[in-house]
Amino acid sequence: INAEYMGHFLSVYFFSPGDPILAHPEVRRMLLTMKSFSEGARCLVYYAAQLLDGSLHHPDEATRQDMDQELGLLTPIVKAFISELANEMASHGIQVYGGHGFIGEWGMEQIARDVRISTLYEGTTGIQSLDLLGRKVMMNRGAVLSAFCDKMVAFCDAQTDPELRPHCEAVKAAAADWLQVTKEILLRAKDPSQLESSAVDYLYFSGYVTFSYMWLLMEAKARLRLAEKPTDPEFYEAKIKTSAFWFNRMLPRMQAHKITMLAPTSDLTAMNDEEFAFLE
Repeated sequence: INAEYMGHFLSVYFFSPGDPILAHPEVRRMLLTMKSFSEGARCLVYYAAQLLDGSLHHPDEATRQDMDQELGLLTPIVKAFISELANEMASHGIQVYGGHGFIGEWGMEQIARDVRISTLYEGTTGIQSLDLLGRKVMMNRGAVLSAFCDKMVAFCDAQTDPELRPHCEAVKAAAADWLQVTKEILLRAKDPSQLESSAVDYLYFSGYVTFSYMWLLMEAKARLRLAEKPTDPEFYEAKIKTSAFWFNRMLPRMQAHKITMLAPTSDLTAMNDEEFAFLE
């Protein structure tokens, strides 16, 4: 290794003492993970609130019923997926500060403690996951899910901005994947252990797909606003950049959950109760 290469390596990977931590790609990754999740979660909560208002006050009865069913499908995702990832984001919030993150001065460790109960007091994640898969999907044979996926696909097909096309195609592929994996689980539903062992991964999978639709909605609106030459273009440009991060680095997580939820249950049932002890 020659001196020129080492000089370049050190200049890239070991920054000068005066550089802010934001100069580090790893710090930017954590912050963008937090930003993309937080803004996606806020969008989904607002979206669910609109469904709630519509289910109560829309003048058309059939529309009220459709909105109520869509809200029912999304409620476990709003409760459990957001709560679970909020714990991950609180952990990133500590990690960004390095060794300073775990002291009381910054308040991050308090946030981490406070958010931990969120996966419990609205119904544990396991219960919310079974509610999603067992009640909101299986009890109507996937009809409500299919309608929601059709809604996502219709939005994608209606977009004319070529800049949106890659993310539209990603959402359409994710929606198709969601329907396919649901069908596979329904075919295995005669085995109760298969259903329960798949539920949490199914919730995560569903959450990543739903958030991607939320980010597509936000990105589409941001691009429309930029075309109108707003006085605050930076806000909308940041939305578009954050959307790119979500699609590149967060949506792919769904594939791991797909593999896990379709795994055989034999690895969960093979051990005897006594074998769960930590033996030397």
